[in-house]
Amino acid sequence: MLEISPNPALKALGSMVSGSLQSERVVRFGPFETNLLTGELRKYGMRIRLGGQPTQILTTLLEAPGEIVTREELRRRLWADDTFVEFENGLNNAVKKLRNALGDSSGRPLYIETLPRTGYRFVAPIERTIEAADAVAHFPPVTSRPSGLRADRGASLQWRNWMLGFGVLAAAIAAYGFVSPAPAPSATGFVQHPISEHLDGFARIVTDGTRVYFLERSGDRHVLVQTSTAGGPPSPVATPFRGTRLFDVSPDRAEFLIGNFEAPRLGLPLWIWPVQGGSPIRVGDVIADDASWAPSAQQIFYTRGSDIHVIARDGSGDRVLIHARGRPYWIRFSPDGRKMIFSVESIQNDEETLWEATADGSNPHLRFPGWSTPPSECCAEWTPDGNYLIFTSSHAGFDNVWAIREKRTLFHWRPPVPVQLTPTARPLGTAVLTRNGTRAFVTAWNEAWQFERYDFSSGTFHPLPAPPGAFIVLPSRDGASFAVMKKDWTLWRIKADGSEPLQLTAAPLEMAQPQWSPDGTQIAFEAHRPGKLLRTYVVNANGGPVQEILPEPGEQGVPAWSPDGAQIAVAVNVFASSDSKLPRGVYVVDWKTRKSAKVPNSDGLTSPMWSPDGKYFIAKTLDERAILMFDARTQTWKTIAKGTALSGLTWSRDSQYLYVQNISDEGQPIYRLRVGNFKSKRVVSFESAIQEGFDLCVLQHGVSDGSLIVRLRSSGGQVYALDLNFP
Repeated sequence: MLEISPNPALKALGSMVSGSLQSERVVRFGPFETNLLTGELRKYGMRIRLGGQPTQILTTLLEAPGEIVTREELRRRLWADDTFVEFENGLNNAVKKLRNALGDSSGRPLYIETLPRTGYRFVAPIERTIEAADAVAHFPPVTSRPSGLRADRGASLQWRNWMLGFGVLAAAIAAYGFVSPAPAPSATGFVQHPISEHLDGFARIVTDGTRVYFLERSGDRHVLVQTSTAGGPPSPVATPFRGTRLFDVSPDRAEFLIGNFEAPRLGLPLWIWPVQGGSPIRVGDVIADDASWAPSAQQIFYTRGSDIHVIARDGSGDRVLIHARGRPYWIRFSPDGRKMIFSVESIQNDEETLWEATADGSNPHLRFPGWSTPPSECCAEWTPDGNYLIFTSSHAGFDNVWAIREKRTLFHWRPPVPVQLTPTARPLGTAVLTRNGTRAFVTAWNEAWQFERYDFSSGTFHPLPAPPGAFIVLPSRDGASFAVMKKDWTLWRIKADGSEPLQLTAAPLEMAQPQWSPDGTQIAFEAHRPGKLLRTYVVNANGGPVQEILPEPGEQGVPAWSPDGAQIAVAVNVFASSDSKLPRGVYVVDWKTRKSAKVPNSDGLTSPMWSPDGKYFIAKTLDERAILMFDARTQTWKTIAKGTALSGLTWSRDSQYLYVQNISDEGQPIYRLRVGNFKSKRVVSFESAIQEGFDLCVLQHGVSDGSLIVRLRSSGGQVYALDLNFP
């Protein structure tokens, strides 16, 4: 009686392959992926060493995404019943290590949410995948043949060999797919000569497929121009308004979304305007910060404040779709219309992030969490085939254009990583793709400032020497020293003759709005640290630690000293909504006792300021359209000036005049308001400076001799063409 026994070597190999290649279940979230069987964690394909307990916590949370995992469950998972440890501290430390590895925080969780005294919950969207090894069939069990049956040993062995070969081949393909990166996108050509050297950064670049449109600055005017996507000099476009900002062009390239403006600002009336020209049509009564067409062109997505709205093109059905933690803008849709991506600018610091959601606003989630520190990703759009996402990021130190593959290919399963496309060593960003996706238009910027002193007696400007890298130069009341804000956001005290430079603040603190105390011994300023809220501080002019002015929670800015130096006024949470529970308004702090009191009815006001004699207290509205004076007797505010872009509030030394600039008026003039009736008179205009090439002239401060200090900016944006290859 003949019995065929299983081949021991083949059986062992089958067992090994079945065990090692059976489903390694991988969960992906953000830039991370983790194997639930092995506990291995990777970020953009690079392994992260995590440790035993943090790994167990992550695995446990990922096994039940969106569900609460109690602290008691984690205790049983991490420690045996007979193990004696200080459980609370041990678990807290393990969770802290896990969050550090993920770049997460308990205050603003991206992945792991803490439920106080209860447990934790994994809150990020996840993607479960079964690795290619799952597709490899397990070897069937080899059993002994019953007695009396004829066995074709050769055929059986041949079949087994074929199956073994197939398994090895599949494993090799799987290994190749994980090891071998997909072909990377690249720039194949860069036009060294810009299409424009006068780009106005207020409006974005828009293309209808054959032409590209953008704003240029001509003196103090904003001019809409267009040129061919193939290149050529730009030419002006007749527009329905003196100031016309393009937001987007419809999918059929027939209509623009535009806003009209008197001065560059957020919050513009929204219009639909035919590409071929004609009269614009108002979209309801919408006031928008930014706007984009929906894929069907029957709806419009627009932003206002922290909200993304959707509205029908006839102005009906307006509703809030998404509420963001910051200011959303640059909404773009995937080619299939199922997804949208948008940028969010923090109102507290310089961070920018990219968020993706379904087209109906559901499942919003962060793209590239933890990739850049601080986050700096914005202005994204998909290529026409949806295979790549291009975006701007300063991940490499300054703005550049990047691309990442969105869809994995058949033989490349390795997680894609962003690839830098712009080939220059200068900042380039905000890429806009042509219709076929083979060319992008990118922008670059140059900027230079100089300081002038305006003498009223002669009616002339005189150069004011400034230290290298100075962005703001502010003289003390006696004129003996300057408070200097440099372009790296640091504060310095420098003698008027340029001697004895002393650095008062350093990174990571980024300061602005310096204000001398009346006796010249201290400087108040606003500043923030990366990822933190804007706050107000005071530092001694001879150096020393910075002191926070006000303990109130939230954001603070634009501090101002009282004439006797005993008090400091601070604007608190001016961007907070009216229904916010945060304190909001202008607060006055007694600098000796640190006690504070809110100025009545000051919600939403900013830039508080006393007159030098202390008789008047003023502030302006957040939209910069009005200046108000506080009446202490009636505890009310009275409007003393109106405009479209009021800035540079400066008192004369005798408190008889208030100087204010309306930057949107022709010539960017400075007006003088006489105390009492507050009638305005135009006293300084910058037409000649604008003709010389300065595009922004800013009233900064007054000095003891009655003259004014102004800053003059010469700047220009360039538009370049970049040819691209997306394999």
